[in-house]
Amino acid sequence: MRLLLIFVLLYAYAAIRYHVAKEQVDFIHFPFVLNKAIAWTAGTLFVLSILPDKILQKFQLGRRVVGVWGYRLAVVHILASIILLCPELYPKFYTETTLNSAGWRHILFGASSIALFTVPLWASWKNAPNDDYRYRFGRWGILMNLVHVASIGASGWLKVDTWPWLMPPITLLFVGFGVFVVILRYTRYSKN
Repeated sequence: MRLLLIFVLLYAYAAIRYHVAKEQVDFIHFPFVLNKAIAWTAGTLFVLSILPDKILQKFQLGRRVVGVWGYRLAVVHILASIILLCPELYPKFYTETTLNSAGWRHILFGASSIALFTVPLWASWKNAPNDDYRYRFGRWGILMNLVHVASIGASGWLKVDTWPWLMPPITLLFVGFGVFVVILRYTRYSKN
């Protein structure tokens, strides 16, 4: 239920920002914005998975549940992105009707991220102990995911005048949250 609440809150933000503030209400925009919320939720769950168990337990969450649901949503995001990939929705990824080098770079970062997340998922399926080296690949997956998202949206982060209703871009919010959790995890909780 808590994971559903996270998705609903993130989707509400995305819907307000894109459908209401940016007035993107063509039929194609609805699955596009839904996919943004799915990706944002997946990334958030991956980031939450590096928090110490004692913090996750306060919210009645477990690392395995958070990580597995993050992976499932990431797969849905990938499939939806493949279906939705077009110049109208992803203009920065295209030169006219051809996927450009920036588009391929974003795809490569995303593919690298999911490949890295597959290793700890496999360890989890094998019920590996918490100190198994395969879980460390998830940390690299999180960093690659942050690079993937930053590479897509960083060019608009400082253009506050282009933010609809002064609502920060989802990419900025996600990367900011991710960096905060990484710093928190590896400074305050590194001994746990």
